Amino acid sequence: MRKKLFDVDEVLDKSMLVFWQYGYDGTSMQRLQDELGLSRASIYHTFTDKSTLFKMSLQRYLHHYLIDYSDALKENRKIKKSLHEFLKRSIKPHFISGCPKGCLAVFTIMELENLHQDIRCQIQAMIKKIHSLLYQFLQSYVEKNRLKPQLSVTEISDYILTVLQGLSIMHRAGSPFSKLDKVIQMTVSHVDSIIGEQ
Repeated sequence: MRKKLFDVDEVLDKSMLVFWQYGYDGTSMQRLQDELGLSRASIYHTFTDKSTLFKMSLQRYLHHYLIDYSDALKENRKIKKSLHEFLKRSIKPHFISGCPKGCLAVFTIMELENLHQDIRCQIQAMIKKIHSLLYQFLQSYVEKNRLKPQLSVTEISDYILTVLQGLSIMHRAGSPFSKLDKVIQMTVSHVDSIIGEQ
C-alpha cells in the first residue's frame, strides 16, 4: 500500500473552504483538483467520491464551529458580552482566517433541497448541539439566581439561534459587518431586557 504524500487534515481544511465558497453543486471535480493540488485519482482513492469528501469536509467544519461557539460563551463575564461574541462568530469565526462569508451548514440546507439523510442528520445534530450550548449557558445563570427563574430558557435559546442563522444568510448576501453588528447589538439588548441579569 502506497504511503500518502499529503496530509488528509490539510486537504479537508482546503476542501471545506472550497465547498464553503462555491457550494456543493458549484464545486466540480476539476475545481477540487485545482484547489487541492491533487489528481482526480488521488481524490477518489482517498475519499471515494465528491459526496464523501463533502461530508467529511462538513463534519470538520461542524467540529470547528462547535468549539468556536462554545468558546464564546464564558460564564465569568456579563451575559451581554458573551452573547454578543457568540452572535459575532456567525459572521467572523475565530477558527479560520480569510474564510468565505456566511455559514456552510446554513447554505448546505438552502442549496440542497433533497439532502442525503446522513448530511441532514449531521446538520441537525450541530443545530441541536449549539442550541444545547445556549440553553446550558443561560440555565447556569438561572441556577445561580442571576436570571429571572420564570424565564423560558428554551424559547430564548430558540430566538438567539434563529437570529444567528439569519445573520449568516445576510452576511452571505453582502450585508456589511457594521450593519450586522448593529443587529447583534439590538438582539443582545432585547435579550438582556427580557432576562434581567442580576
